[in-house]
Amino acid sequence: NRSEILAHVQRFPNKPIPSKKVLETFIKTPATDWKKFLQEVNDQGLDPEYLVIGLRGKEREIKRIGRFFALMSWKLRDYFVITEYLIKIHFVPLFSGLTMADDLNTVMKKMLDTSNGQGLDSYEFITLANHIDYEKWNNHQRGESNSPVFRVMGQFLGYPDLISRTHEFFEQSLIYYNGRPDLMCLANNTLHNKNPDIPVCWNGQRGGLEGLRQKGWSITNLLVIRREGRVENTRISILAQGDNQVICTQYKLQKVRTDDELDNCIQKVLKNNQRIMGNIIKGTERLGLIINQSETIRSADYLNYGKVPIFRGKIMGLESKRWSRVTCVSNDQLPSIGNIMSTVSSNALSVGYFSESPINAISHYNFIGNLTLEVLSIHNPATKCALEKKLAPREVKYYLSLHYRILLLYLDPSLGGICGVSLTRFLIRSFPDPLTEGLSFWKGIYPHLNRGLQGLIYKIGNPQLCPYSRTHFPKLLENPLALNLKHGVNPVQVIKDEIKKSLIRGCDKIQNHIVRHAVIHSRDEEQPLYAFLESITPRFPRFLSEYKASTYLGMTEGLVGLFQNSKTIRNMFSSSMKREIDNIIITSEIQGVRLLLGIVKAGLMQSGPCWPCSSEQADTLRTISWGGPVLGATIPHPFEMMRIPQLSTRCSHTSEGLSLSDVYLSVLVPKGMPNHQGKKGPYKAYLGSKTKESTSLLRPWENESKIPLIRRAADLRKAFGWFINQDSNLGRSILSNLSALTGENWEDNQPEKARSGSALHRFSCSRQSQGGYIAQAPLFGTWMLETTDTMSQLGSTNYDFLYQAQLLYSQMTIGEIHNGCQTTAMYHFHIDCIQCLRPIEEVKLDSDYIYIHPSVSDVLESWKPEGVAWLTKRTILKLPKGNWARLDRNEQSFHIGKMQGFLYGEMTYRHRHMQEDASLFP
Repeated sequence: NRSEILAHVQRFPNKPIPSKKVLETFIKTPATDWKKFLQEVNDQGLDPEYLVIGLRGKEREIKRIGRFFALMSWKLRDYFVITEYLIKIHFVPLFSGLTMADDLNTVMKKMLDTSNGQGLDSYEFITLANHIDYEKWNNHQRGESNSPVFRVMGQFLGYPDLISRTHEFFEQSLIYYNGRPDLMCLANNTLHNKNPDIPVCWNGQRGGLEGLRQKGWSITNLLVIRREGRVENTRISILAQGDNQVICTQYKLQKVRTDDELDNCIQKVLKNNQRIMGNIIKGTERLGLIINQSETIRSADYLNYGKVPIFRGKIMGLESKRWSRVTCVSNDQLPSIGNIMSTVSSNALSVGYFSESPINAISHYNFIGNLTLEVLSIHNPATKCALEKKLAPREVKYYLSLHYRILLLYLDPSLGGICGVSLTRFLIRSFPDPLTEGLSFWKGIYPHLNRGLQGLIYKIGNPQLCPYSRTHFPKLLENPLALNLKHGVNPVQVIKDEIKKSLIRGCDKIQNHIVRHAVIHSRDEEQPLYAFLESITPRFPRFLSEYKASTYLGMTEGLVGLFQNSKTIRNMFSSSMKREIDNIIITSEIQGVRLLLGIVKAGLMQSGPCWPCSSEQADTLRTISWGGPVLGATIPHPFEMMRIPQLSTRCSHTSEGLSLSDVYLSVLVPKGMPNHQGKKGPYKAYLGSKTKESTSLLRPWENESKIPLIRRAADLRKAFGWFINQDSNLGRSILSNLSALTGENWEDNQPEKARSGSALHRFSCSRQSQGGYIAQAPLFGTWMLETTDTMSQLGSTNYDFLYQAQLLYSQMTIGEIHNGCQTTAMYHFHIDCIQCLRPIEEVKLDSDYIYIHPSVSDVLESWKPEGVAWLTKRTILKLPKGNWARLDRNEQSFHIGKMQGFLYGEMTYRHRHMQEDASLFP
């Protein structure tokens, strides 16, 4: 606060002004009453005591003129955090051009759609990408231009002046550089510069600061662009995030007969684009923004957004930029082998995901990984010496072996590795099951290796597992895909455990009542809930993890986890336990290496045949790990399941009486694949997707809640009529959880409705990916068409493989096989491993007893807005049942068409139609 800063400058002028840590203040400050806080800010603003902004130099900044980030008082920080969150939730989704809240896949889709029309051989379509570069975009924002828009946004929220006070706070704040209080002096309850020629503090500024109102300013900017662009009847696509803005004007040229007519049309396009951009530039200048014309690019073949260039429709990966930081470890990580090599592997994957082919990324990962290991063998920062000196003489020969290097580079942590990555991860991004991903990789290379390495693979596929006991159950909830592997000491986990114990010991001293209650609840309720979840059979880890997350314990563990995962808090504990932590780090590093050396030694001493099917092997390992069958975790990997096709004119299968091994996925390359760098094809590449949990728009319950806090708990009811009976012990426990959170009765009087779709396949969990995504730049895929329609013989039986993964794998494989071949081709991907075709059995979950959750409704009542009820009643539609078979084809077609129209209208209303068109209208 202002008084603390003035006192420090007066007492310690030669020491930098210190900053307080967010979590430290959070735990020592009473919890904010958000409704009261927002109303106060709206009506009165903030007291001058809290209007202070410190500038601190960014770490690792190598530019001569450094950049800064802002430090704020606690209340000013609260103001910016909550208002930016409200803008993100309520306003950002209204603008598809804003990419601030999008994931990588969504941003890539938007970039490819925006660049559509570039890289073509003809002038039928033209897309001009206009890149705008601003001078000091944040500093040139002004209240006069933004406040009217901010006021309207505030009116929608019910607080007219809440967001529009942004620039008022900037104009009234004391702004200072925290590193040089020796250049400041006190006068009239504020700071002044000792030397006017060296400004290190000032009182108020009209413009903004980086990161403090990015979303709000972006919306104002976007509104100007959209309004000025409407002057012309031109389709405009926008990509914007702060001052990073690309405006694309898209044209379809009229038919022409001569080159002169074509030139004339192109000139009209250029003039039209010039008029639109002229209007936009005038509009942004009226906002007070200054455009840097020397760095403003316009191109019909080049688009650059978020430091990802697209040239002629082809994504350019900028490999050298990514490899240049390959061994940089972030500040909050321990410099161990695992963390350093994980940085290498994640950079290699990032390079692969933006390249046409994964081959270069895989080769460079091998080279740079070995180079990094050579440097680490000279000096390991964790052990403070060469690791070889810490090993027994009999272990050194294994440490220096090729086998040990292979495990470090390629043995995934899911199979007991320290930091490796299975090369199958370069084929599909976010594949849901890392265990089958790793096992499929090792099984795939097994036949091509010598006997010594085959022994190593045999040992990798049969890792050392801990005998299951109740104390291991939390590991399954934390990671529903994990094995119960034998591990050494994890120093980060040791510190986390100590932090939790310390919070529990000192819970009476915690001023924030929300955190205090969370810690006490976590202490008292953890073991009873774990015992109940362990009694649920059959064991479906995704559901168990989601159930725990939906309880108050799940919410409180999120709060406690803030402290456990905080670099600041961990560092505080590290300094108070320095000697113990140092010893733990050294011990864990050596233990991790010795576990790998044990695999090397066992692989050299014994050998055996490779497992016949990775999916079956994964199930076996999970069953041993967790003391019984585990459902819904294993997903067959297409690398093993599908046979790589040969380029030939005939396929060996017969067209009649196909067996399962003759079922195939089809890939057609209609126009060949020219070996021209940067030339994209005429089709859209498949980018991947996630499996939708529900195929229904209608929810079968009348009690609904609009409070985000309990949405996860309320959503668990989707299991009723699907894989849980509402009247069972488990069903009653789910309703008990809702009653405990809200104090309301959640019993529905509606009859239970049955749901279609396999729960093991569709039930979503925040701790497991629900699909698969493209792991390469989408270039080769634009030359081919793929379909799983030719797998229709699999019929209506539900299997646990993913169609998305099959399509992505076949797309990447054909890109490698057919690249440079200009002839038309049709490829068939047949099933190679019949054991990977595993029908899903529908299950019903239940528990041994009804778990009565302790009531916390009095605590949560203070978390939700006043005047908003936990429950709202919905009208349930009673749909009449009919006999579909009795309708003739025309009537069936009519009803299907009517439903498609209804679905399209519903998706359009919810702004989802762009993503759904292909599946709705095949």
